[in-house]
Amino acid sequence: MGVEYGYKFVDETAEATVKRLITPHQIDKIKLNPSRSNFSIIGKRSEIFSWMGNNGHLEIEYQGFFSSMENHLTIPLLLCELYIEDVHVGPSTRMRLEIRPDNSQLDLQNNQPNFVERKKATNGITLLQLSKAWDCCDRSTSDYE
Repeated sequence: MGVEYGYKFVDETAEATVKRLITPHQIDKIKLNPSRSNFSIIGKRSEIFSWMGNNGHLEIEYQGFFSSMENHLTIPLLLCELYIEDVHVGPSTRMRLEIRPDNSQLDLQNNQPNFVERKKATNGITLLQLSKAWDCCDRSTSDYE
């Protein structure tokens, strides 16, 4: 099926919640902001990291700030989280890598059962830098390749 990527769009109506990805026609930078705060890459783990390597020049930028408890503005950190997409786990398991701003207060409430792994990154990191950071660490999810 290949890799799918784009900004996550959630449409909540009275009947249902619809989640889909909006894929940009051209992408020169992953631009996140408060109203478009999630970029996802979906595929097998090896496909996700291959796509990140092939698009390593893309910079991830969050255009916004979060307030700390002392009401000081802070430079945002980014969260990069890996989730299992499929119900059945195996060699062809589809996964989802989400890139979004780190908002610790919301993250405490966001415990998804299919969560696998999390990395933190600084604003302005490139996909190549991010994929290298993932490679250098223990690959506890290598069974999903």
